Amino acid sequence: METQFIPNQNMTGDVRKSKNKSFFEKVKEHKKEIVTGTAIVFSVMGTILVVKNRAVIKSATKSSLVEEVLTKSIGKKNNVSPLVSEPIEKSIMSKIPIDNTIKVREHIRNLPEGWNPSINKVELASKFGYSLEGHQTWVSAYTKASS
Repeated sequence: METQFIPNQNMTGDVRKSKNKSFFEKVKEHKKEIVTGTAIVFSVMGTILVVKNRAVIKSATKSSLVEEVLTKSIGKKNNVSPLVSEPIEKSIMSKIPIDNTIKVREHIRNLPEGWNPSINKVELASKFGYSLEGHQTWVSAYTKASS
């Protein structure tokens, strides 16, 4: 395989010189422009985000101001009634029916060493198509309360 000889082009003002520079050399050479451009792009993007989400920002600041006023009035112990009669979470949660039960399906359970299943459980497991190995039992379906 032949290698070609490329003469060193250290002439000032040569257009071909900039084409032979690596990416990192070009970045070092133009770092001020790159930083300025990046700052401008992020500033424009930030401005657009603030303008588009103006309503969200206003509501967030309003809620924090209401909370601040309430905490100050509570600290002064004056006869100011709170704006909300009960916590929002409590009022919302009281309207949602909550089922505190968990339905557990039938399954095989491993027993501690030295324990064996009852004959009833072995027959029940075979009825569902399972054969129990040593130190295993069959647990029937049941419902339990969650906390």
